[in-house]
Amino acid sequence: MKRFWNLINDVIDQVDVVLEVADARMPEITRNRKIESMVREKRKRLFIVYNKADLINPKNIKSGKNFVYVSTRKRFGFSKLRNLIMGNKQTVRVGVVGYPNTGKSSVINFLVGRKKALTSSVAGFTKGVQWITDHKGLLLYDTPGVIPFDENDEVKQALMCVLSPSQIKNPDLVAIKIIEIFLEQNKQALEKRYNIKITENESEAVLISIGKRMNYLAKNGEIDITRTCIKIIKDWQHGLLLLNE
Repeated sequence: MKRFWNLINDVIDQVDVVLEVADARMPEITRNRKIESMVREKRKRLFIVYNKADLINPKNIKSGKNFVYVSTRKRFGFSKLRNLIMGNKQTVRVGVVGYPNTGKSSVINFLVGRKKALTSSVAGFTKGVQWITDHKGLLLYDTPGVIPFDENDEVKQALMCVLSPSQIKNPDLVAIKIIEIFLEQNKQALEKRYNIKITENESEAVLISIGKRMNYLAKNGEIDITRTCIKIIKDWQHGLLLLNE
């Protein structure tokens, strides 16, 4: 952990701009405030890149001077991201950071227009430090690995598919967070997936409704909460729960 933060400190010193890659489905969960604070303390420019914008409801895609929504899979948001980075400069050095599975290397490839950075869904795939250039004034500093999780970040790790359902100690906390995300962004998608009607924005009540609809019953006839939570988590991790429906 200490080695990672020393590396991040060195990266910020060497670049003009830091791109923090986050997941558009979980904009706050996948940001790291410590890194953002370090960037601001060093008076460097910081832009939040919300990747996977194709997976959210289009009405939630916004514009801002310090952030941009992109989809590396759909090639969406490229021009705006590049314009944010370059401004009126001819050459800009950029450091790219992000949690596992937010698409850090994919964003680098997205910017340079070709597969210069290796990509993988396996956390920590990028092993070495390398400069990558697109020969148009953009110089990218690809940091090794990804932002590490704290020990108490089980919910975040589960949402980002780093932990499988069998590895999760508190599946209820994860399932409730997934439900909260949908209640905030697109509850109709949740209704459609589980064929339920949400009459109140209470995540616990929605959880019970899903369990009842799935007919997940314990021996005493009550809703099997754990089984319901595991179902919701699996649907999220397997791409069956989509915010853009």
